[in-house]
This record gives sequence, structure tokens and C-alpha cells, in this order.
Amino acid sequence: MPPLLHRRAALAAGLALAAPAMARAQRPWPDGPIRIVAPFPPGGSADLICRLLQTPLQQSLGVPVVVENRPGASGALGTASVARAAPDGQSFVLVFDTHVVNPALNPTLGFTAKDLRAVMLVATAPMLVATTTAKPWATLEAVIAQAKRAPESVSYGTVGIGSLAHLTMERLQDATGCRMVHVPYRGGGPMSAAASSGEVDLAVASVVGLGGQVGTTLRALAQTGEARSPCGRASPP
Repeated sequence: MPPLLHRRAALAAGLALAAPAMARAQRPWPDGPIRIVAPFPPGGSADLICRLLQTPLQQSLGVPVVVENRPGASGALGTASVARAAPDGQSFVLVFDTHVVNPALNPTLGFTAKDLRAVMLVATAPMLVATTTAKPWATLEAVIAQAKRAPESVSYGTVGIGSLAHLTMERLQDATGCRMVHVPYRGGGPMSAAASSGEVDLAVASVVGLGGQVGTTLRALAQTGEARSPCGRASPP
């Protein structure tokens, strides 16, 4: 699989365009609780990264840091809530690949790239393709062979239409000549739970979101990183 398809997570904040530079300099920051929006449900990589940031930021800034899950529309609803928030530097959102694709898929998001300012790159992680341990497939090649023999007999779950996982699997199908069924979920948590229970054949998400299930309810088949991952070793069927 392509080696450079990594999920990149970055913090973004609403722009403070209206405040003069002198006023910003005189105003203490932060002057109240910090809100970080995870635009996906609990249990996915966005939520996990926000939780990892929460305690260190509270200790460093000396104010409460609240993580708020605002799922929907492949991350667009939570991102819109920050884009429309007061431009006071107190509201942030963790965005990744869907933030780039969403405007092309939905021109009526209610916000534009100009409404947000990137703050920092927080993390990168390769994408992982995994299946429930109840399935017989031990390799991705076996899955592709099944999808060629019986088109659309294999389903795969992602965090939404236009996500990096979705685009990766579409590219894989084009390259191999097989056809699978895409099942979009509201986030990595619901999607990995569905894969673990056998509701969907494959789970495609970042190692951050799926690594904890590999070796227990999920079997890793492939990843998009340049090097082998410790949690990317396939367990025997």
C-alpha cells in the first residue's frame, strides 16, 4: 500500500481578526477554561489524542481544559462550532484529513478555511487495515482475492465519506481491480466496535484508534507506514 498515507492531527483555533494587536497584548491568556473539540465520538483517535493533551495542558496553562465531543458530518459539525465561536483563543478543534476533503464534498459547511487558524501539528500515524479475528483472512491479499471472486462481498468501515481511510481503500480497489462495500461510521470508536463484533468485515483507521484491539478482537492485515508497526503484526487465524 502507498507508504506516505498518514493521518495527520492538528489543532486549529477560531481567528481573532477583530481584536487590535494592542488589545490582545493587554488581555491575559488564558483567562478561563480552554475548550478542545473532538469532532468525532469517544473512542476514536481524535478523542484519544484530545484526552492525552488535556492533563498536560491544564498543568501548563493553569486553567481547566475541557474536551467536548461534537461528532457529525465527518468532523464538520464540531469544526463549525469552533469556527463560529468567539475569537478569543479559548476554543480549539482537533482536525485531520477530513478537514481538507470536506469543503470539496460539501460547499455549504457554514465555515471556510479563513475562519480557522492552524496552531500546531500534534501527531501523525499510519492507517491500519484490520479484520475481526472470526474471519479466516490472514493477509490483505486474501481479502482482495475474495473481493475479486465475489464483488461487493467484503465490507469495510471508515470514519466517514472522504476520509483518508475511504480514499485509501478506493485507491486500493482501483489498483487491484476488486470491489468492496464502504460503510461510513460517525467515528473510530463506533467503527472499531462494529468491526470487533463482525458487523463489518474490515476496519480502516489510524493505528492510534485500532491498536488496542489488535491481537484481541481484531487481526491486523496491512498498514500504510514506511516501517513495520509493533501492533501491525498479523495474528494467526
